[in-house]
Amino acid sequence: MDLATVLQNAQHPNPEIRNQAEAYLNQAVEAQYGPFLLALTVELATESRPAPGRQLAGLYIKNLITATDDAILERKTNQWLQCDPATQSQIRAGFLEAIKSPVQVVSHTAAQILAAYGAVDVPRNAWPDLLAALFNNINSAEIQDVTKVASLEALGYMCDVMSPEAVDNNVVNQILSAIIDGMRSDRRNDVRLAAVTALNNSLDFTSQNFENQVERNAIMQAICEATQASEVKIRERAYECFATIADLYYDKLQPYAETIFNLTLSAISKDDPAVGMQAIELWNTICDTEVNLLADIEDGDANVSDYLKLTEVAAPSLTPLLLQCMTKQEEDADEDDAWNISMAAATLLEGIARTIENSIVPLVLPFITENINNANWRLKEAALMAFGMILDGPTGETLSPLVVQAMPILITCLRDPNTLVRDTSAWTIGRICELHKSCLSNEILPHMVAGLGASLEDPSSKVVSQACFAMHNLSEACSDESEANSNVLSHFMPQMLTKLLAITVREDWEQDNIRATAYEAINMMVANSAVDMQPIVVQLLNEALTRLEQSFNPSVNAQERMNLQSCLCSLVGEITKKLETEHVTPFADRIMTVLLKVFETKGAVAHEDAFMAIGFVAEKLGSNFLRYLNFIQGPLLLGLKSFDEHQLVTVAVGVVGDLCRALGTALLPSCDEIMRCLLELLQSQVLNRAVKPHVISLFADIAMAIEGDFDRYTNIILGILKQAGEVNINSDDEDLVEYINTLRNSILEAYTGILQGLKAANKQDTVLPFVEGIVEFLHRSAADENRSSEVLKSAVGLLGDLGQTFGAKMHSIYMMPFVPALIQQAAQADEEIQEVAQWAQSIVASVLSGKSK
Repeated sequence: MDLATVLQNAQHPNPEIRNQAEAYLNQAVEAQYGPFLLALTVELATESRPAPGRQLAGLYIKNLITATDDAILERKTNQWLQCDPATQSQIRAGFLEAIKSPVQVVSHTAAQILAAYGAVDVPRNAWPDLLAALFNNINSAEIQDVTKVASLEALGYMCDVMSPEAVDNNVVNQILSAIIDGMRSDRRNDVRLAAVTALNNSLDFTSQNFENQVERNAIMQAICEATQASEVKIRERAYECFATIADLYYDKLQPYAETIFNLTLSAISKDDPAVGMQAIELWNTICDTEVNLLADIEDGDANVSDYLKLTEVAAPSLTPLLLQCMTKQEEDADEDDAWNISMAAATLLEGIARTIENSIVPLVLPFITENINNANWRLKEAALMAFGMILDGPTGETLSPLVVQAMPILITCLRDPNTLVRDTSAWTIGRICELHKSCLSNEILPHMVAGLGASLEDPSSKVVSQACFAMHNLSEACSDESEANSNVLSHFMPQMLTKLLAITVREDWEQDNIRATAYEAINMMVANSAVDMQPIVVQLLNEALTRLEQSFNPSVNAQERMNLQSCLCSLVGEITKKLETEHVTPFADRIMTVLLKVFETKGAVAHEDAFMAIGFVAEKLGSNFLRYLNFIQGPLLLGLKSFDEHQLVTVAVGVVGDLCRALGTALLPSCDEIMRCLLELLQSQVLNRAVKPHVISLFADIAMAIEGDFDRYTNIILGILKQAGEVNINSDDEDLVEYINTLRNSILEAYTGILQGLKAANKQDTVLPFVEGIVEFLHRSAADENRSSEVLKSAVGLLGDLGQTFGAKMHSIYMMPFVPALIQQAAQADEEIQEVAQWAQSIVASVLSGKSK
């Protein structure tokens, strides 16, 4: 079988054929990496070969050097770097030959390959002729345009994945110059488009150039010229560049603000809608940046001088234009929503409202007042949408009179002949329930609920979806009274539940996701219902279980069954969580029987919801849940072993925690198998890292459940915690900093739980050999300037737990300078942390005074 056939078979719909081909390819990579990669390169670069096969070869080549997982990426990179140099040279030459192919799909694939391998080789000076070859392709008059386009693509892709710190400044300058040159107005449109796209991909990479005013001016000038190109896509991509610049270099925008303002106003009002929408997106980016900046200023993390007030200055001219765009709705509201200029304008109006707050009201109110009762449905719907979009931003004091005045009109509009008007009215009411619930007076509420009740039966699924959204938000607004004897929901909950349940069995339940939206509204209604609604909630549990039992009917489509069971398991869980134990107990066998049956379908999307529901049952039944333990152990262990479904694993880990709290020492017979699964999760190279802090925190729950019997795991678990705690934060990556803080907090929680569990059985001394490492980790975590408040609280809590557990044995440790410093920092934090600090201080004082034994 030749290579082209194997590559085609690797895409075959027949699993057996596909698996055989993939096994062959994987074996070839492992057995003969260099020769095999060269063979793929020959397949890619040979013009006589069919284009589809060449593309498949190229994609496989690219996959040999790329990966989303860092560990896999490192392994693939090392494999390439360790390849025979002579073979590498042949492969690189083949890549450069392939990018010159007149077949666009081949040259485009080669561009991706050159970028991926170039991002590895260029920083190491391992491919010195790569950039020279690409520059020559772009600048030479003898090179065909398809090659120029592909070469610009390669530069853009490479900049997108390569760090500027990894290459010489001259290299960065050369790449930027080549891209800017490709944007010249005398270039063909396909070359200009590729260049503008490459520039957008390179804007982060060329950050040093943006610090230089002359170079920055040249970049901005090139983009401005591109906004005037004859080709729509070039103009659209130019505004995309401006949006990227606004995100990355907001602080550099002031000198260009007037030019950008004039260009965008012209694009929005006169240009092709695609260009206008991208110009709107630029202002959305500016609004988002300024909203975040204003929040930072309020928190003391930024200076007032950093705020350029770009939105505030533009709003008086920009807002009327947006309102005009909002009247350009799509004719048929029942068609699938395609993003259009009307939607884009409405989204930007919301962004402006969030940025300039009260100042938006006088700019929009005349339009709303003039058109909210207009006979022209476009003007009426635009006015309703405008009102809904400015609800988030201005103060409640400013908006309350307007909301009160508008509510009767909004309720009337729920009955409008036009579907889009009804849709937007229901959505706006939902926004009011979410953002301005204090405006819902006892006088208006019955009329609003009646109107929404009718909308729940609307023939349009779009209107139904928005009415469910409104009912969800109205229910959520009652969260402060969910433990009361009665609340607002009590007046209409039975009737609304009937209507919402009816939606879930409509023939058009798939349209606009109305089944799931209705169940979400029901869940929220249950969660925030008052005590007087418990009989209704019990009836609802019976209905939910009946529906879940009926969902196993073979006549139900498999995909529909899985989605339906997910909704129903979620509802059963929410009801179980809400009800008292005395109400759940009579249904317990029935609940567990049907939930366990859900696990009989492998890979079902409902498994997460079923696990969560089981956790709530365990919480309610406590020790009485023991009779179900043997039945759920199989599904639970399978869930813990589902490495490729990290959300399922996370939920399964949570269920083990629920079992710990419910069963205590009765969980001991199952612990060995559970601990084995948890250790495999921590050792996994493919598991999403976000799961691991949950696993580590679970050790605390297990230790507190089985107390002294945890000593069988102490050495291995404390060793793992020590190793996990050695990870340091040396990055400006906010996501990584957040992850490390989460990881550290879970480790601190695990230490605390293990100490408390073992101490309950007087076996705490098994931890003594590890105390020095624990204290070192505690010190390092608390001293980190990127430390979160959760880490501070857990650290000072663990400091106290060590003294409470070991007494006088902590004397020398409590004499360390970091101890009073840590307690002092915690004492200056929020009230909750202050309480922990005061308790820890009392423990430290007791130990140091000799009162603790």
